[in-house]
This record gives sequence, structure tokens and C-alpha cells, in this order.
Amino acid sequence: MATEKALRASLSSIKGKFTSVENGLIAQGTTRPTQSRFETIKKCLDNYWMQNETIHESLQDYLADAAAENAQVLEHATLFKRYCDLVERAETLKPNSIPTATKVTVKLHELKPPTFDGDITNWTSFHDLFTAAVHNNVGLEPAQKLQYLVDSMKGEAGGVINHLSISDNNYAEAWKLLKETYDRKNVIIDAHLHRLFVQPLMKEESAKYLRKLVDTTKECCQALRVFGQETDKWDSILIYVIREKLDMETKRQWLLTLDPSKLLCLKDLLDFIDKRSRTLQDISTKARPLSSQPSSQKPSSNHNKKETKSAHVTSDSKCRICNQSGHFVYNCPSFQKLSPSERMEKVKNQRLCFNCLFPGHMSQSCPSKTSCKKCSRRHHSMVHFESAPTSSSQTPEEGSLCAHVANGPTYPSFSHVLLPTAVVNLLDSTGRQQSVRALLDSGSESSFITESCVKKLGLKTESANVNVNGLASAAVAVARKKVQLSLSSRIYKFNTSFEALVVAKVTGNLPTTSCRKHDFEYLKNLPLADPFFYDSKAIDLLLGADIFYQLNRPHETLRGPPGFPSATDTMLGWVIAGQYNSHKATTTTIFHLAASWRAELPDFGDSRLMATRRWFPMEKRMANDSMLRQMYIEFMREYASLGHMKKVHPHHIPVGPLVGPKTQDDLIAHLIRFRIWTFVMKTDAKQIGHTRCLELQSQLLDLFHVGKIELRKWTANHPDLLSRIPDECCE
Repeated sequence: MATEKALRASLSSIKGKFTSVENGLIAQGTTRPTQSRFETIKKCLDNYWMQNETIHESLQDYLADAAAENAQVLEHATLFKRYCDLVERAETLKPNSIPTATKVTVKLHELKPPTFDGDITNWTSFHDLFTAAVHNNVGLEPAQKLQYLVDSMKGEAGGVINHLSISDNNYAEAWKLLKETYDRKNVIIDAHLHRLFVQPLMKEESAKYLRKLVDTTKECCQALRVFGQETDKWDSILIYVIREKLDMETKRQWLLTLDPSKLLCLKDLLDFIDKRSRTLQDISTKARPLSSQPSSQKPSSNHNKKETKSAHVTSDSKCRICNQSGHFVYNCPSFQKLSPSERMEKVKNQRLCFNCLFPGHMSQSCPSKTSCKKCSRRHHSMVHFESAPTSSSQTPEEGSLCAHVANGPTYPSFSHVLLPTAVVNLLDSTGRQQSVRALLDSGSESSFITESCVKKLGLKTESANVNVNGLASAAVAVARKKVQLSLSSRIYKFNTSFEALVVAKVTGNLPTTSCRKHDFEYLKNLPLADPFFYDSKAIDLLLGADIFYQLNRPHETLRGPPGFPSATDTMLGWVIAGQYNSHKATTTTIFHLAASWRAELPDFGDSRLMATRRWFPMEKRMANDSMLRQMYIEFMREYASLGHMKKVHPHHIPVGPLVGPKTQDDLIAHLIRFRIWTFVMKTDAKQIGHTRCLELQSQLLDLFHVGKIELRKWTANHPDLLSRIPDECCE
């Protein structure tokens, strides 16, 4: 342990060091030191003060009395003030305090974690970005990294790690699962090669597809080079593959530019395609839009301007019927020789607009304002069908009787074919069975399932790239995913597993229209695969030939009556298929009779205007007063039910409040008078007819005549009620 003398010597040494620093700062004057010198001075001051603190603590053991302790505290405080002054003086000379020109900086957007949708060709870029942004970020806890990882997973990729809870222990496991699933170099290389070699064939010149061909080729080659594939040595192979994807005109232009003595290079081909794409784009932009109607028709002054689509001029100027230049479809001699039905088929096959006979749009969106000259409908006059001749429009003369009897069967046009459907059970991700409606199709090479059904089942899908072709090898869709399914029957003990391609939609509702249930009474005792085969419903699953022939059972087919479908026993139950005709033979008798019994109506004169003027205000009043309207309706119905409804002159509704003095007793007086008697009765007067009114009128006249009172200003809603009243006494 150091002695007090040694500690005092060290303290004096520290004071000397402070003095040296102070002298140096004084000598510096207003000249500012460099950044490194400033940091050295600051560091030295901090070290000297830390040494002073250590010595001060050690001297506390040698202080004999309070006076010595006070002296030591004062010395320590003085040295601390000196240290603070030196630090403050050094801060004033800090290089950063020198005014400098303000630099203009650009605020970059926050870098968000990348996303991954399960496409294995995108795994490498996702892996590198996520590793740099999240995986190697030491400031994040494993649980936070796992949360970022889960948020980055989209589509089928999310199913790989969705079962893991968010915790520090599960991040390494989740990252490992993803790498085991997608970090497979051979599979990634195969995917890029597949994308490179299966690019679609170009049937005609298109700047868009030429541009896409170049971009896809460059992307695939660059991705393959990342995995060590020497694509620079594949020029001959790639040139051949890409050349076969080109349309005939572009391929011909490319062959014309070749030098037979020079070895072909992929870069030259890609540069040529890129230049060709820009040329086609420029031509299509500058091309004059073609009119969608013959030149003989006068253009309308308010004709809307049409939006032109990019297309090559030489291809658009050719007739789509005979493939020759110089005329359009409506001027084509070959087209004019055809019948309207044959013209319609040609228009459909060439995908032309039915209204203007030009490609690129449908008749619903045709910009042309003209229509058929014969029927004014939205189709061209050259594809107009004449209506079938109708029966004579002449009506039978009054008093004559005409009968037409049509003997024999008549058939409504309602006949179609029922396709075999079945309701099957599919195993979902939780192990439960879910019912799905399936179509059995032995003509399909593969089985298909809809995306919505896969989502409902919660099944995990795999990447795929399969072209789906329909009739005449026409491309229908491209299946990007496939899924493994476990199917079981509702009727028999049968289950199987198979692979299905995932598509957006398998087919439309089947059957196309619902059928009558009572037409299929001959099937009621069969265990049907689809109990509601007659109802038009959606199809979620298509069972192709890969599974269809596993469903056969050694039973005979139950044939239906003529015009009705048959039933076949399968492992899924009895399926119904065949032609269905919902018509029956009928005998129709049509009579045309003249209404000779109809009496001649009297001439009412011009009374319609007067009637409408009275009716509209009353209708408006009842529209504003719902209670009044209801009372009016009930009254009129009751009046009609009693047989008193008859057309009369319009009058106001006598239900409004009357103007005049109060003539009825108060309600309290009625109630008190009602309670006085031992026995009472209550009733209501029923509406009376005009005959009873005449009797009451006669009694009323006799009563007032006795009192020598003459009644005047008579009025009534029926003329018979005023027949006994002199005209001068009527209003």
C-alpha cells in the first residue's frame, strides 16, 4: 500500500499535468486544433481526473483530524474546478464548432424486410436481403427476428413455419426449416432452366413479348451464373432456343443480318431483339388509327375519338378472311359470297367485332356509333339474320269465329347433357373430412382442384408449372401449384391419395341449368354419389383419368327412359350422366274469338282531365298521411265487398275535421251515463244502400214538414237520391 508521502507526490504530479495542459491551451490561442489533437487533450484530462479521484480516496485513510480532512476536501474541490475550466476551454476549441457549409442530404426510405411467396426462383434474393436486414442484426432479439420472418412469408411459404409460436427458441428452427425447404441449389437451377427454355412461342410480331423475351433470358442467365453455371459458354445452345421462340418475320430479319464467316454470339442476338422491340414500339405509336367502318359511310360530327392499341401496320392492314392486303373484311369478295351463318362463323373464328368486323374489341365495347341497317341492333349488316316469317297479322272480323288446332307433339328447346358428378370427402390439414363436389372426367390426363377449395382445406401446395390445354390443344391456363389429396367415398369403403393441379376455376356450374327433381323418380332407390345432381352448383374438383378408372365397380349400368340419363355404379356411389330432355308431347288448340258480347260504352265526353285533377291532390294527400291512406283502403275494400262500389262523381274524403261548434257530449258524460243503467247494449250502424237512403230521406222530409221547416241546398253522391227534390231546392 502506498504511503501518504507517495500519494502526495502523485497528487503534485497530477497538478503539474493539469498545468501543462493549461499552458498548451493558452499557447494554442484562438487557433483550433485538429480533431485528433482535440480528442487526445480531452482524453488526457479525463485520465488525470480519474487518477486524482483514486488518490483522493486513498488519502482518506491518513487524515488524522477534522482540520486535515477539511483541507483535503478544499484541495480536491479546487482541483475539480480547475479540471472543469480546462474541459470548458477545450470545448470552445472543438473543431466541430467551426461553421461549415451545410450539406444537402437525401432522406432514404426505410428499408422494409423482403417478402417470399414460395417461388423457389426468388429464394436467393430473399435469403440475401433478409440475412442482411434481419438475420445478422445484433440489435434484434430472436423472437423479433422470428416475427419479421413470419410477416415476410406469403402464400404457401407461410405454411412451412406457421405452426411455430413466436419465441426466442423457435427462430433458429424456423430459419432451418425454410432453408431445408427452399435452399436447394439443384432445384433452383432446374427452375431457372425451366423458365428459360419454356418461354412461349411468338405467333406474331409484338414489341411487348420481344422485350419480355430479352428480360427473361438475361434474368435467368444472371441467376444461373450466381450458382456457378458458366452460361457464357452456352451461346450456341441459347441462340438456338431463343431463335425458335421468335415469330417468322423477326426470325427472317435476324437471319438476314448474319455473317456466315462469324461465330454467333448471344449478346448480338439479344441486342438485335431489343432493337427490334424498340422499332416495333415506335411504329405502333406513330401508326395512323384505322376506321372501324366502311369509308362510304358518312362520319358523324360527334363521333368519339377511339383509343388505338399497339399493333404492326402490315399485319393490321391484311384481310382476316383471305389474308390479302388491299381491302378489309366487309369488302372481301370471299366473305361476301358466304351466307350470313357462314359469315358469323368466320367472325367468331377470327375473333372480330360483330359490329364493325375489326379485331381488338367486342361488340359491347365497339367505339363505332353505327349499327345494323336492317334491325338497328349492335351487329354488322353482313351478319344479319332475317327473322322467320310470322303468321298473318290480320285480326278476325267482329262476330266471326276462327279456330286453329295444332295436332302432334311440340317441344320446348330445353335439352342438354348431364355430366357425372359426385360428392366426395377430402382430408383437410386438421385431419377432418370435408365434403367437396367433384366432376368425373375420363378424358382429362390430370386431376384439378380450385384455389378456393385448397384454401378452405388449408392444405400445403408445391410449386409447379404445367400448361393446361383444352380442345384442339388450345392453351387454357397454366397451373403454378399442385397439391396432394386424400379422397374417401361417402357410400363405400374406398379411399385413395393422388396429386391434383391447382387452378382458379375448374368449370362452370353443373348442370348448366337446374332440372326437375320429379323427372328422376326411377333413381330414388339408388345410393347416389351426388344426391343433388339435378341442381346447378359449383364444381371444386375434377377427377381425371389418373383416378377415374379406380372408381369402376362390376355392376351393370341402369339405363333411363328415352331422353333421360343413365346411372352407373362406382366406388363413389351411383353417378348420373347422359342426355336430359325436359319436354313433353302436347296438343295445342288456339282460338281467336271476337268479343261480340261486349256492350257499347256510352260517350262520357272529355271527363278524363277533370278526373285526374281531382285524383292527384287526393293521392298526394294520402301519400303524406299514412293513417288516412290506410283508412281509405279499408273503407273501399269493405264497400266493394258489400256490392255498393260504383263509379260516381269525384268528391272529397269526409273524414277530415269539420269546422263549426262542438256538438257531441264529452267522453266523461258518455261514460257516466253508460254506468247508470243496469243493462246496456252497444252496436254500430252498417253502411246502407241508396234504397234505404231514400226511405230515410222521406222520413226526414215528413219530420221537417210537420215543423213547417223547408230544407234547401240538397246534394247527394247519387242522382236517384235527388229525384224527389225540386231543382230549386238542390245546390
